[in-house]
Amino acid sequence: MMKIINGLTLTKDGALRMCVLQGSTSFNYQQQIVDCIEDKKDLGVIDLHFSQNPLLRQYSIGEVLSFLQKVEGIDFYQVEFQLIRFHNYIQNNLQRINQFNLSSFQLDQKDEEFQQHLQFCYDYLDKNYVKNKENSSQMYWYQIARYNYRERQSEFVRSGFSKSYLELLGLNQSSLSSIYLRKHQVDLIKEKNRITQQTIQVMDNKFKHPIEEKYIIQVQTFDGFTLNLIQRKYYIQNEEAKKQYLMFNDYSFFLIEFDIDIQELQKLIEYRLNIFKHPDNLSIEEFIQKELSYRFEDVEYSIHSQTFIEKFYKENLEQMIKLQEQLVKQKEEKKSCGYRLINQNFVNYYHNKTSV
Repeated sequence: MMKIINGLTLTKDGALRMCVLQGSTSFNYQQQIVDCIEDKKDLGVIDLHFSQNPLLRQYSIGEVLSFLQKVEGIDFYQVEFQLIRFHNYIQNNLQRINQFNLSSFQLDQKDEEFQQHLQFCYDYLDKNYVKNKENSSQMYWYQIARYNYRERQSEFVRSGFSKSYLELLGLNQSSLSSIYLRKHQVDLIKEKNRITQQTIQVMDNKFKHPIEEKYIIQVQTFDGFTLNLIQRKYYIQNEEAKKQYLMFNDYSFFLIEFDIDIQELQKLIEYRLNIFKHPDNLSIEEFIQKELSYRFEDVEYSIHSQTFIEKFYKENLEQMIKLQEQLVKQKEEKKSCGYRLINQNFVNYYHNKTSV
């Protein structure tokens, strides 16, 4: 892993990765150490706590470009232009900030401000998703950062997944924790050059200032189903607190919302229901065993067992059907048409199968 700047990395597979977007679709490619994985039940999110990795070397832009020149399938000159421009922009900002020498009292004040910023972020999630019925089913990922004047560098300290997004991917708290604690690297976007191209888009948008930052991606869920998703990236600011900050607003709150076509969600439900109905389907089990069995090494259920299939997919299908019903309701309220609930025979079979 080649650290270019905090939050921007080139990995040995040739992918250029921007953490403020791809942290939502790539696992264990972050520069930081995962200290804690917290289930914030009141918010419906799994919250990751990070600390800086002091052993991670920062590479020069020349070293990075030399590596990228050998990567096949990318427009090197486009990548070179965007990378140098973005790198210079960040370095100029850091030089400006690093001119300030804060007193011990001021450093404590900045730490206190950051704690207030953390609370603002969690309050935002509570207000806009938990207590807002229209958004209660919204899938999202977030990242919280600051500039640390003690260490004289920016740092990413939190990120988190809504449970609705994890359920779409085929994950829960236990399997997500297993991935991070065992340091398994997983990309939901399978083509590495698409990851680089998305990073280029993010860097370019830094200078274009679009009204809406939107990305269309194709991902593969953890049980092998391909989905098209829309990512909408937002930079949330605490306008009221900014007026009281010492010097600058040194805190960031990035939010990625995910949208999915209801018909695609229907196909995913039918796919998982088929696994639930036919746990002896060897082709599916062989795929899971080959690609995903590390997620479940430490649980009591064998990847081949009826118990495993019923436990994992029963809970997941309940949430997927609930999510689809909520999305259909929202579409109907907006007077959109062309969508319908999943085939009622599937719903009836599922409820008969899972009723106690």
